[in-house]
Amino acid sequence: MDIKSPVNLAPLVGDALLPYLKRLGIETINDLVYHFPFRYEDKRTISPIETALHGQLVTINGKIKRVWNQRTRSGINITHVEIEDESAWLDILFFNQPYIMQTFRPETEVYASGIMDRNGRSLELKTAEIEFNTGQIPVHTGRIVPIYPETRGLSSKRLRAILIRTLPTLEIADYLPETIRSKNNLIDELTAIKSLHFPEDFDSLEKARYRVGFDELLKAVLKSKIRQRVWKEQGLAAKFNPAVIEDYKLDLPFKLTNAQDRALIEISKDSASDIAMNRLLEGEVGSGKTAVATGLIFQALEAGLNAVFLAPTEVLANQHSESLKILLPKYANQIALHTGSKKHVGSGTRVIVGTHALMYAGIELTDIGAVIIDEQQRFGVTQRALLMAKTKGERVPHVLSMTATPIPRTLALTAYGDLSLSVLDELPVGRQVVVTKVIPEEKRADCLTWLEKQVTEQGDQAFILCPLINESEKVIAKSVITEYEVWQKRFPHLNIGLLHGAMKAKEKERVVSDFRDGQLNILVTTSVIEVGIDMPNATIMIIEGAERYGLASLHQLRGRVGRGVKKSYCFLFVSDGANPLNQRLKALETIHSGFELAELDLKTRGAGDLFGTAQSGLIELKHADLSNSELLKATREAADWIWEEGLDRFPELEESLRDESQIAPN
Repeated sequence: MDIKSPVNLAPLVGDALLPYLKRLGIETINDLVYHFPFRYEDKRTISPIETALHGQLVTINGKIKRVWNQRTRSGINITHVEIEDESAWLDILFFNQPYIMQTFRPETEVYASGIMDRNGRSLELKTAEIEFNTGQIPVHTGRIVPIYPETRGLSSKRLRAILIRTLPTLEIADYLPETIRSKNNLIDELTAIKSLHFPEDFDSLEKARYRVGFDELLKAVLKSKIRQRVWKEQGLAAKFNPAVIEDYKLDLPFKLTNAQDRALIEISKDSASDIAMNRLLEGEVGSGKTAVATGLIFQALEAGLNAVFLAPTEVLANQHSESLKILLPKYANQIALHTGSKKHVGSGTRVIVGTHALMYAGIELTDIGAVIIDEQQRFGVTQRALLMAKTKGERVPHVLSMTATPIPRTLALTAYGDLSLSVLDELPVGRQVVVTKVIPEEKRADCLTWLEKQVTEQGDQAFILCPLINESEKVIAKSVITEYEVWQKRFPHLNIGLLHGAMKAKEKERVVSDFRDGQLNILVTTSVIEVGIDMPNATIMIIEGAERYGLASLHQLRGRVGRGVKKSYCFLFVSDGANPLNQRLKALETIHSGFELAELDLKTRGAGDLFGTAQSGLIELKHADLSNSELLKATREAADWIWEEGLDRFPELEESLRDESQIAPN
């Protein structure tokens, strides 16, 4: 079967199923076979009924003794399927599924998997899966069983039935060169696909995962190289004069750090070359990225060109707009703001600060010499391309992306293969080291008493951060709305504010302004403050449910305090039942470098905790393990070899990249 064929050609897929498959993003055979399980259940061990352990997931191979229906007083139909083997018998219950009577008949041999339970003197199999013993390896029991991302109307069981029939019909020509496969000890693509759906054992599953992850990362690096080539082939807005950076530095109201100086030199060299700059500026909260980025804007303005500064939130866009006016006093009247709620762009505007709204606005961005993208990982490749399309013309601007998420260098070079890298690895003089403590439940009351004293007697301000906006039945965590009410009752004599992402822009702006002006003592909020809130008088941060966050996020959040001259504190409260001695959290008490914490998070929890689901634009992968440094190194080396040999030498790989990318590798 051709992998590009429509999915309705797959076995057991009728027209009625197509809407459900489409809901999962499955429209072709390729989409279907690459719809991999997200977890597996090990149902390989077949146990005699008599020796099966209570509460354990077990698989039984037996014969149906009898099948009968029972209707309860409340009208529920219960179908009993009794199964026996040579050791004993048990009962399987199916609720409101009367067709079971016609499906399974006495004396039929079956496999059954479920949780062993005891009801009085009888044995029962809970949440059971049952299928006929045909003499072949079973599909839903008696093996490592795949569990898929589902949608209402399309279960994992249905997907398994489709895939077990589809996979043997596939013909896939492996697009990886034999040289690469041999050097990296990779199994072929078709074997990997089959093993990911129906692995014989966990060793074969790991080999399959490695192969698919290798493919994903290799393609990501090659796409970066293609973008980089396209970028270099495009025209250039202008060569900037590196000497004007000295004029910019003279007008600054503070002295730059050595790291900021180094980054400005790197940016000046790039922007003075024949090729448009495409650079990533990486530095943790408070390292002074904005001052460096403004240096590029200054160069553009001095060259007679304009600039765009893109931020992920209105709060951050507002803050950048005000900061630029201070850092660029000569051009303060030519800086305008464009967000969802504020549209101040007019004649004479030379620097536009905006959010996503700017990309979709009917504003013509002309003579743009520099584009700054703050919190770059929050903007996907497509969004960045859309912004660049608005600035296209005869001139292509220099682009500086920024991120406050400290990323280990090896990972950054893979994730951002098409960008040069500058790192701010020191904080400005005078920045406070934030005292950080993990607070066990028994010390909570003492901590809150101390907080009240600091706020009332010392005039300090505090953030109270909660994981959720609203209460959830599925997630045991504190919600910001409920906690806001709790804090109002606890300290009625204090002024307490509420801030979260679901509030309207004007409400958020009012709350932030009130807190900045000192009208609020305490701000109960969510991680919406992770970027863009600069409150020098805020000295206390309490994070509820701290175990739910990655170390990189916790480090960014505590960076919201310690921005003034006062000693500052961050207290990590863990949820009920969580371990207050959690070594991962305890690391925050002694490690104050975001890069060290990022390395630790990468080793202990994986790359997902560095970036989070809201930041998936960083690198769009589903299967690759970004915490595997050997995999990262191997894929970069493979991509370099293919690039040097010439991509056109590998037509299957080139076609695969063309199918997956809007950028044709010509």
